[in-house]
Amino acid sequence: MRPPTSVPRTELVPTSLPDPLARPEVTILGELEGGIPFGITADGHAFKGDPEAPVIMVEFSDYQ
Repeated sequence: MRPPTSVPRTELVPTSLPDPLARPEVTILGELEGGIPFGITADGHAFKGDPEAPVIMVEFSDYQ
């Protein structure tokens, strides 16, 4: 049995973390009834509503 190999801590920690409050780049495709914009983000996620809205929803899931 081989002894465990130690990994330097710098390899375990990401060098930069994304800003969770950064606004995504969006492409507005049109407007719904009432002037509500809709489109997709640069990541390919669909959205409906003001992309500059002051509320941000972040979903955390744990499937254990």
